[in-house]
Amino acid sequence: EHLQTCEDYFYTEKLAELGELYYSADTHYIHLGEDQSLGQTFQKEIWRSEFNLKSLAGRHVPLREWPSIVLPFWMLGCFLLLLSGLFLPVVIVPALILLLLPVLLYGVRLYRLPANEVNLPFILGFYAVYFIARAIGTLVGLRFFMHRKVST
Repeated sequence: EHLQTCEDYFYTEKLAELGELYYSADTHYIHLGEDQSLGQTFQKEIWRSEFNLKSLAGRHVPLREWPSIVLPFWMLGCFLLLLSGLFLPVVIVPALILLLLPVLLYGVRLYRLPANEVNLPFILGFYAVYFIARAIGTLVGLRFFMHRKVST
C-alpha cells in the first residue's frame, strides 16, 4: 500500500520482491482521470519523473524513451546557461533559443496532427510546464542514487 510510482517497470519490480506475480488478461484498472489544470499537470509530472531514472536500471532502454531521459537534463543545462547570462549577456539569446527548442518542436509536432483541436499557444504552454516539471522531478529522483555510508 505504501508504494507510489507511475513507472510500470519499477512498480512491477517492487511487487515481485514481495512475492510471486501472476499475469492475466482479466484485469481491472482504475483511471483517476486527466489533469484539469496546468497546475495538476505540473505536480503529476514532477511525481512521474521522480522514478524515470530509477526505472532504467537493469533493462534495455529503447530509442523512443531517450528523449524523456535526456530532455530534463537539457532543460536544466539550458536554464543554467541562461542564468549565466547575468554575468555574460552574450549567452542569453542562444540559451533562450536552446531552452525553448524542445517546447517548440514538441508543440508544433502536436499542433500539426490532423486530429488536433487545441490552439498552439495552449500547446506551447503545456509543454513548457511539462518540461519544467520533468526536469524538477528528475532532479528530485536523483535521491534514489544517493547512498549514505553507515558506520558500525
